[in-house]
Amino acid sequence: MRCSRIAAQAVAAAEPGRGGEGVGVVDAEVQEMRTQVHSWVGWVSVATVLVLSTGVCPSGQCASPITWDRTFGGRGDDGADSVWVTRDGGYVVAGHTSSKGAGSWDVWVLRLSPAGDLLWDRTFGGEGFDAAYSVAETKDGGYIVGGITREKGARGSDGDDALVLRLDARGELLWQRRFGGAGRDGIRCVRQTSDGGYIAAGSTYSGGEDARGAWVLKLGPDGKVQWQRTYGGLSSVYAMEAGDGGYLLGGWTDEGICVTKLDEEGHVSWRRVLGERGRVPSIVRTRDGDWLVATDQPATVAKLSRSGKVLWRREVDEQASAPVLAAELASRGYIIVAPDTRQGSGQRNVSLLALTKSGEVLGLTW
Repeated sequence: MRCSRIAAQAVAAAEPGRGGEGVGVVDAEVQEMRTQVHSWVGWVSVATVLVLSTGVCPSGQCASPITWDRTFGGRGDDGADSVWVTRDGGYVVAGHTSSKGAGSWDVWVLRLSPAGDLLWDRTFGGEGFDAAYSVAETKDGGYIVGGITREKGARGSDGDDALVLRLDARGELLWQRRFGGAGRDGIRCVRQTSDGGYIAAGSTYSGGEDARGAWVLKLGPDGKVQWQRTYGGLSSVYAMEAGDGGYLLGGWTDEGICVTKLDEEGHVSWRRVLGERGRVPSIVRTRDGDWLVATDQPATVAKLSRSGKVLWRREVDEQASAPVLAAELASRGYIIVAPDTRQGSGQRNVSLLALTKSGEVLGLTW
C-alpha cells in the first residue's frame, strides 16, 4: 500500500497559548516562531503525519530534522488535508476516511498529543461523500472544521454543498451547517474571527456566470450566515482576518495567482497579482504589519505592505510544484518550507530555507 507523506505542513507555532495551522515543533532556538499557514497535502491511501524540528544550517549538511512520524488509517482511502498546532503543543488533523464511518467517504478528525499519539478520532457524515479540507482550534479549546458534503439535502440534489462543523474539545459535535445551491459548492478554509464568529472561504458554482467563483461567508458564533459574497473570476483557497476588521484572501484569477483584501463587509479593497500560475497556500501577517505570501509553481515568497504594494518578491525553488509554507522568526527573518525532488530518496522530500527580512536567501536548513 503506497503511503504518500503529508510532510512538514509547517515548522509551526508552538508558542505557549498560540496555535497555528501546519505540522511542526520548535526547539529552544526558535521559540518565538509563529505561523498561520495552509497545509501542504498529498492524496494518500493512509494518512501520515511527519513532524520536523527546526534550526539553520547554511552548509546544508544537517542531521535529519524528523522528530516523529505517525501513520493512521485502515484498508480504505484515508487522508489528511489540514493540520493545526493546538495550544498545548499537540495537533488536530482533519481529512477523510473510507476505512470507517457511515459513507463512501466521511469527515475524519484526529486529535494527537505533542508526541503524535492518538488521543481520539471522530467521523462525521452520512451514506454519501463527506470530506474536511480545513480545521482550526477555537478560543474555547474546541475546533471548527470546513469541507464538503455530497448528501441529499432539502434541495434534493446530489451536488457538493459546503459543510461547517463546530466541535467541542473532545471532538463531540456542537452544531453543523450546510450551505449551497444546485451546483458544486465547498469550503477550503475556515477560521474563527475575533468577534467569536467565523470566516469561511471556498468556491461556488450554484449561481449564474457572474455569481460563480470564490465564495466567502461570514458566520456568527452559532454558524448562521451574517453575510456572504461571491467573486466572479476568482478562486479562493485561503482566508484570514487582516487585523483591521477586514479579511485577506489567497487564490487565483485568469491573470494568475493573487491576494485580495476585503473590507469588513466583504467588499474588495484591493487585489494584487503575484504570478502567472500556481496557488497561494500560505499568508502570514508579519510583526511590522505587512504580509508574507508564499506561492507555488514555482515556489515564490513575496512581501506585501498593508496597502498591497509588493515590497519584494523572491523565487526560492523553481522546481517546487506543490505549495510552499512560510513562518516568521522574531529576530532573524523567515523560514520557508518547500517540497524538493532533488534531495533524498523519496518521491516527496522537504527543504527548509532561511531568508532575511529583506528576502535574501541565507541557506538551506535541511
